[in-house]
Amino acid sequence: KEEAKTVLVFAYEGHWDLNDFYAAIKKGDTLLDEVNHLAHLVLDVGGSKTAPNGLMNAMSNTSRKLHPNTGLMIMVGMNVFARALINMYFKIYPAKYIERPIYFASNDHEIQAIIEHFAAVKDATALTN
Repeated sequence: KEEAKTVLVFAYEGHWDLNDFYAAIKKGDTLLDEVNHLAHLVLDVGGSKTAPNGLMNAMSNTSRKLHPNTGLMIMVGMNVFARALINMYFKIYPAKYIERPIYFASNDHEIQAIIEHFAAVKDATALTN
């Protein structure tokens, strides 16, 4: 999204499938290889018609092998039902839970607030250690 590559945005629009999801993961890993700092991942599904079958399993499998430079994972454009479904999935199948939680946002302001909160907490933790 920006020159410093601190935020990588992946927008899914229309009809897409797991091949598109895996291609985005591969592209993300390539971009993360180019930086030596954390970069936050924003997955924007607001323009999607439907999520592909097997997406929850694919998300849990790929996110247990996150690139070392992966920062926060923020999903944008998900309705309340989809958010609840994802949260319930990880409560029912805790073994599939990912290294980092998934944050949900509705717009750019919420994304920025999540990132700023993460930075503030990270700075506060560094000061106490």
